[in-house]
Parts: sequence; C-alpha cells; structure tokens
Amino acid sequence: MYVRIVCAAGVTTTFGAFGRAVEQNRSGVFTQIVYSPSGAKFAYMNGAALIKYIDPMVAGMAAVHNGNDTGYFQHADWLGSSRFGQTGGGTVAYDRAYAPFGEPYAETASTNRNFTGQTEDTTPGLYDFLLRQHSQSQGRWLVPDPAGLAAVDTYIKAAGIADDRKGPLFRAAIGKTKKLGPGAISRTDVWYMVRRRAANAGIETAIGCHSFRATGITDYLTNGGRIEVAQRMAGHSNAKTTGLYDRRNDDISVGEVERIGI
Repeated sequence: MYVRIVCAAGVTTTFGAFGRAVEQNRSGVFTQIVYSPSGAKFAYMNGAALIKYIDPMVAGMAAVHNGNDTGYFQHADWLGSSRFGQTGGGTVAYDRAYAPFGEPYAETASTNRNFTGQTEDTTPGLYDFLLRQHSQSQGRWLVPDPAGLAAVDTYIKAAGIADDRKGPLFRAAIGKTKKLGPGAISRTDVWYMVRRRAANAGIETAIGCHSFRATGITDYLTNGGRIEVAQRMAGHSNAKTTGLYDRRNDDISVGEVERIGI
C-alpha cells in the first residue's frame, strides 16, 4: 500500500493511499485518525484508547465527545466553520471569528479550530484538507490543487496549444470569432470579460477586477476584521491603500432614506 510520511513542526504525519492523514507521531505519542464513509474525520484514537469522536448533528452542529467523558457542542456558520463551542451546561468552551482565508482572531481559546469543515490537526497554523494543506497566516495552499492541474490540462487540450510550449498560457480571442490567437490576454481583455459576465448576470453596476478585492476587504472589515490584517491579505505596503477598498461608508440603509420627510 502506498504511504507518504511528512515531518513538520515536530509532528510526523503518515498519509494513506487516499492521500489522507491517518496517523500522527508527536514525540512518540501516536494518534490515529478514523474517517467516516463520507470522508469526514470521525474519531481520533491512541491505539484502542479513544481520544475524541465527532457526532454530526443538524444545521452544521456537531457533538464532540472526549475520551474522558467531557465534551461540547460545536456550532458552525454558513461556511461550516466552527465559531463557538458550548457544553451541555451552557459554558462557552471557545468563541472565535475567522478572516477570509481562515486566520482565527478574537478567539477565547484555540480549541477545535475548524475552517469550512477542515480541522487544524497535523501542524499548528495549517488546515488539513483532503489532498493538501492550507496556511492560515499566508492565506494560500502549500501545494497545487490536483484537480486544478487537471483542469489546466483540459484547457490546454481544448485550446489546442499543447505543442506551443513557448507561447502564453492564457490567450486573447481573435475578435468575435471565439477562437484564441497567439497573443497573451491583457488586463483590458480581463476587464471586458468581467463586464460581460456581470451584464449576463443582470448586474447593472459598473464593476471591474478591483470590485472583487473591494468586496472581500469590505466584508472582512464589516465582520470585525482588522485593517492591518486586511492590508497583509491584500499585499499592500501601506494601510492607506487598503483603506481605499473599504466601502462600508458607501452603504445607506433604507431606514436612513425614509428619514427624508419631503
């Protein structure tokens, strides 16, 4: 059977034939991970001893049972991220918020960091997705997406550019022929593409590529994010630049408009 062993941050992790972490070794203490038929992590074992198991419930909730007969109820948001835990007696086990790329902040404890249903088990600061890991602080994947690489191969084949190894990967279309030319796609082409897709979706607002960045930054700040973290995620050298993408003051509620007495 094919296995892969990875050592990081003092943890040796063994990945099984399906590419999933199946065992961890922390200074001689071994933890085995048991998966449900759906592929979700179900239980953590130390040999025959139970460490904890997760019992899924409705509406994204889950009952987390520890091996010492303690536990809590996990409450998730619309993305499946665990936002807070509560014991049966009503005591808050943890409470946190997440930045857009999974970095936790404003948390009361590091218990059960779980972003979009993916847990921080193998290495601190990394979420273990099925085939790769995601960095909280860097906001990026540590390895390429195998499915994404397959999609690129499909695109190259459909575009008929497999033999042109020195040409650009993403190319501009020739007029309205819907055929790709030899030249690289320009930022103007991308802008027109976004405008066409927006018109097709019935969006009348004149948007462009930066609209996506402004939307992400505004949503993050609206949900309690910090401007310095947004600056780091956007890759800006100056927080004033990040502030230009903050659209929170552009929103005028219907209630405010109804204050007009004319």
